[in-house]
This record gives sequence, C-alpha cells and structure tokens, in this order.
Amino acid sequence: MLQTTALLGGLVAVAQAAAVQAVPAAALFSRGTSPINCGTYPNKGPSDHTRYVTPSGKTYEIDCFAEKGSWSWQYPSGPWPTIESCIDACAAGQAVPGCTYVAWSISGSYCAMTTTPIQEAQHYYTPYGVISAEFVKMLNCKDGSSNGTVFTPPGSSQKYQILCNYQYGGETLGASKRAETFEQCVGFCDTTAGCVDVVYSDAKYCWLKKTKTNGYSSGGWWSAIKVPSDFVPSPSPGSSPGVGPANTDPIGAINCFDNSADGTTFNAPSGNSYKIACNYQYDGDTIGSKYTATLELCADLCDTTAGCVDAIWSKAKYCWLKSSIRGNGYKSGGWYSAIKK
Repeated sequence: MLQTTALLGGLVAVAQAAAVQAVPAAALFSRGTSPINCGTYPNKGPSDHTRYVTPSGKTYEIDCFAEKGSWSWQYPSGPWPTIESCIDACAAGQAVPGCTYVAWSISGSYCAMTTTPIQEAQHYYTPYGVISAEFVKMLNCKDGSSNGTVFTPPGSSQKYQILCNYQYGGETLGASKRAETFEQCVGFCDTTAGCVDVVYSDAKYCWLKKTKTNGYSSGGWWSAIKVPSDFVPSPSPGSSPGVGPANTDPIGAINCFDNSADGTTFNAPSGNSYKIACNYQYDGDTIGSKYTATLELCADLCDTTAGCVDAIWSKAKYCWLKSSIRGNGYKSGGWYSAIKK
C-alpha cells in the first residue's frame, strides 16, 4: 500500500504526474455481470475505468494497478478475498464511516480505506499489486437533489441540465433503450447524432429525442437536455423542490442554443402556433419589451399581448414584441424569433 510519503507492503511503485483517464460516456459495470477483471500487470483488464455498483446501490470507479495517495489511510481487519469485498465494506461505512476510496492488494493482504484521497496528479501512483476504486456521486432524481443541476458525461465536454419529474414533448430517435442508470441514458444521447434531450424513468426506460416542444410536470420521469457550454442554472422564486424546471432557470422547450429548434413549430397554451427561427429576426414595429427567462416564455407573452405577431428573444433574456413584420428578415446571431402563423 502506498502512503504519499512512504512505500508500504513491499510494493515497488513509481509516482506519475498524469491525470486519471476519462470514463467512456455510457460505461457501466455491475456486480451482476461478472467479477471485476483487471487482467495481469502491466496489461490492464476490461474492468479498468468502468463502474461497479455495490449491493447498497453506491457506484465506484475502478482503477487497475493504480491508486491515489492519502494522509489518512485506515486498514480494517479482513478477510479481503476480492476487490468487490473491499469496495462493499467501504460502501457500508461500518469499518470507516464516510469511506469514499479504497486500495486493495491483489494478494488479499489488506483493504486500505480513506475518506480523503488526494486528487493532485503528483500523488497518483501505479503499483503492480494494487487495485483502487473511488466513490462516484450519481444523479439522483428520487429525492430531487439533482434537479436543475448541470451534468457532463464522463469523457465528454457536452453539458446537460437535469430536470426531475419533468419532460418535454418532441420527436423520438427510434425505440426506447434499456439503461441501468440515468447517467448511462444521458451517455446514449451524448453518443447519438441529433439527440438533444433524454427522458428516463426508474423502470430503466431511456428515450432519446431529436426535438423538444412544450414541457410539463411528469412524476417519475426525468429529463436531461443539452445546454450550451456557458450555461449556468440560477435560482428562481416560487420553486418546488424536486420538480423541474420550477427551481431553476431552464433552457426552455424551445432550444436555439444548439439550433435544434430552428424551423420547428411552438404551440402556445391558447392553441396558436409560432414558427421558430434561430439566429434570425425581422424588422417591424415594436410594441413592448420585457425580461423573460426563456424564448418559450417570450412567445407566450406575445401570444397574450394584443396585436403581437412576432417575438424576438436574446440570450441576455430580453424579449421584444412586434406588431408587424417587414421584409424577408436577416441573420442575427444570438437573437431568436417566434413568428405567429
């Protein structure tokens, strides 16, 4: 076992200043599939950088023949015949309350546990006889704690906003998929061309969508919608915990940030229809302006304003209403239009 200041257990290791590899977006390793297989050093087996789900439901990322340092290792009494037994004990939290990281000797001689692994690259080691695993906090819509948060799939740079007990209408991309976790469902979207939204249920059904229309509360269904890289959720008044998008500032049903809504139709609550034009606007007579959180709300405002035929909205959340449209319009980056049909 490696301390950050000493080599223990007779292992020879070399410190490496290298970042841990990224996990594939849809990676999932479950106890029910097969034993964790790290292969034979120096070749790492198929379980390297996959995720193991304990009987208690906690998830740990496997790191074959590698470990992080810690100033607070503890060595509970065994036996520790497998890496699974070591991780399960960590997850149970009885030997070391709050345990988040383990390093297991392949000889079974010890299972080291800590609550504070050192994340800096200079404290990342590659011993030949150790397999480590680190707790991964998963998305949780059962208690609403992930509602409104931003999630980035492992190995990806694409952001998704999580909305619990909420979904949007829209056109699906093929049949539903089986996904063991919400994260895996989002990973499917992230690796599928044209996907802008996923809907997932606790029954492990995963639907991918290529368009989004009006959103609505939907108990037991959880959504992850693509958002731009600079998207930051912010609190809004009148929130309801665990129900999205009430307690966040959502991207809305009409998504022009990635241009996916361009040319689609938005249906207002009144039944009126509006054509969406992303990064495009028309000249016309302005009859008012107002701050709105989303283009959807801007279109709704137009629909309830007498004489309004066109709404123009910007990422700065300004909503301009127009009573007329002149000309053929023009490209206008960052400005999005909803034109009454």
